[in-house]
Amino acid sequence: MIKILLLSISLSMFLNAMTIATQGTFSNKLVGMQKSITNGTFASLKKFKRNQVQLAVVRGDILSNVYNGSHKFKTFTDYTVLAQMDDSYIYLVTKDFSISSIYDLRNKTVAVGDRNNLAASYLMRIAKKYGVSQEINTKAIGEIEAIKELNNGTVDAIFVFASKRYNRSLRGLDINNLPNDFITVLKKQSGLNKFRTRKGVSTIKASNFVIVSNDLDYDALFKVVKNLQKKRVKILKSLNPQIGILNSNISSILNEIQQDLAPKQIVQKKSSKKIISPNVVEKEDIEFKLIDSSLDGDKLQLYYHIINNTDNMINMKFDSIRTKSLDEYPFKVRHLFKINQLFLSIDKNSKKMFHVEVLRKRDISVPIVGEYVFKIENKFEQFKFEIDGVR
Repeated sequence: MIKILLLSISLSMFLNAMTIATQGTFSNKLVGMQKSITNGTFASLKKFKRNQVQLAVVRGDILSNVYNGSHKFKTFTDYTVLAQMDDSYIYLVTKDFSISSIYDLRNKTVAVGDRNNLAASYLMRIAKKYGVSQEINTKAIGEIEAIKELNNGTVDAIFVFASKRYNRSLRGLDINNLPNDFITVLKKQSGLNKFRTRKGVSTIKASNFVIVSNDLDYDALFKVVKNLQKKRVKILKSLNPQIGILNSNISSILNEIQQDLAPKQIVQKKSSKKIISPNVVEKEDIEFKLIDSSLDGDKLQLYYHIINNTDNMINMKFDSIRTKSLDEYPFKVRHLFKINQLFLSIDKNSKKMFHVEVLRKRDISVPIVGEYVFKIENKFEQFKFEIDGVR
């Protein structure tokens, strides 16, 4: 009996010991699992390759190198890709002088972050191409320590990968545009993409991906996906083949989660505040009608009337928009639709305007069919809509 009990406890501990290797930047979004904090994306990959963790957050350019065995990396393909985290960006930072080309770093010392950051490797690749690799010194120190040394004059510049939040630490310093000779070399690397920030700074960004062990079973994956979705982490439905292979269980897991979240059939109650589902082909207590639409620059303006046919005031709260029309597009519904009223109180036997803006910057040729979902009297109601396309 004692042996069986010990075996049961040991097995339970193993099942709950699902661990992900990650930099601290992403730890707040990785709930429901143990975290092994590393000092760089390459260090996270090393732990994963040694089977010390079952998941890891790895930058896309690193995955491209190991998956294809390029740039002297040993080929490694024993993983699948599950999700995409926030991007990392290259920061080229100076104090009291600017950089317009790699030649401006000759006889300078550049802080490149931890060696696992791989920024040093990229900097030397650029320097080698332009024949100045022997004239640039690099110093491997952490991103925050690099700021202190730049302010103290111990280093002359910073060249690191970091998150958007790193920008907050750089007050009083100069964030440089990446010069063209930098970008020319870096954009050839799969997983690195040219990017311009909201403040107009030209740089390079790299997406970070959650990779999983091929030994992780379906139930464990299901829990991971569900927890990632709670933190609005993007679960991937397609993937650049240079990065790796998409996990084959994603589609069925997402379908299962969607079924769990689908609004339950609304049961009609006999009360003075009776609300009939808009799908019932009877006299409806609530009507939802498109009354006007117009183009305003890059926005499509839609105006609806919500009509209360009851003898009681109703309170409505906008919940969400559901549509499968955008599944193949690389952006979310909230990037396209803007709802201008979240709460509506409609007096008895009266109506109110409901206003929706649809951005036309996105080129969508297919009709967008879906439902506006409202919470009414603690029940969810869906009102269908159809838009020809946004072009």
